[in-house]
Amino acid sequence: AFVRGNWTQEYHIKVLPEACPLEIGVKGAETTQGAKMGKFYLTLHELDGRPVYQSKKMEYLFYWAEFGEWRIGEDWQSASAGIASKRGESKQCPTQVTGWFTYTADEWRKVDLVVENVEESSETFDDSDEHHKPHYPIERAADPTKSHHDQDVSGWTAEDYIVANASVNQCPLGTRELKFEECKEVAKHMGRKFDGVKDDPYQPRGCFHTEDGAF
Repeated sequence: AFVRGNWTQEYHIKVLPEACPLEIGVKGAETTQGAKMGKFYLTLHELDGRPVYQSKKMEYLFYWAEFGEWRIGEDWQSASAGIASKRGESKQCPTQVTGWFTYTADEWRKVDLVVENVEESSETFDDSDEHHKPHYPIERAADPTKSHHDQDVSGWTAEDYIVANASVNQCPLGTRELKFEECKEVAKHMGRKFDGVKDDPYQPRGCFHTEDGAF
C-alpha cells in the first residue's frame, strides 16, 4: 500500500475474485439444446478458480481453461459440450460472456443466449428435471468461432485431422464429415491405403480407417 508518500507492506491486502451468482438462468436454444437450458445452481466444485454449476437435468455449466470458454455439457471434467462461449475471453463468471455458440447440425453456430443471474433477471427459466441427453464424443475440441464446411483441406497434414470415437456414428465437436475426395487425401497424408466406398451398416459413416490402417 502507498501510505503518506511511501510504499509499505504493513497492510496485508488480499484481492478476492468477483463472486459469481448462486443461480444462473440459461435460455435461447430450447429447440436445439433443450436439455442444456434452464436454471443452474452453484456446486462445491471448482475449475481454474471458477465455480461449477449444475442443473436438475444433470447438465453442467463450467469453465474450460484450455479454450478460455464457459461450456455446458454432461461432464464438468471433460471439454465435451453442446454449448460454448466465445473463445479466449476467460471471463470469471458466465454472466460476463459476450458471445455464445451452440452445436447444431454437425457444426458450431452463433446463438443469442440469455445467461443471467436468476435473482436479478426478469426472465423466467425452466427448472424441470425432464431431459434427453445426446452424446458428444471428442478427442479434441475445435474452435467454435470458425466454420468447417468450406475449409480447404488440400494443404493439410496428418496432424490437422481429428480422429473420432469409433463407437459413435457422428463427427467430433466443431468438425464435419469429409467428402470422398477429401478422404482420399487423408489416406495419402497418413501413408495409408484407400479402399474406396463401402456400404456397411456396421461401419461408421463418412471417412474412417480400419485396424489394419486402410481408409
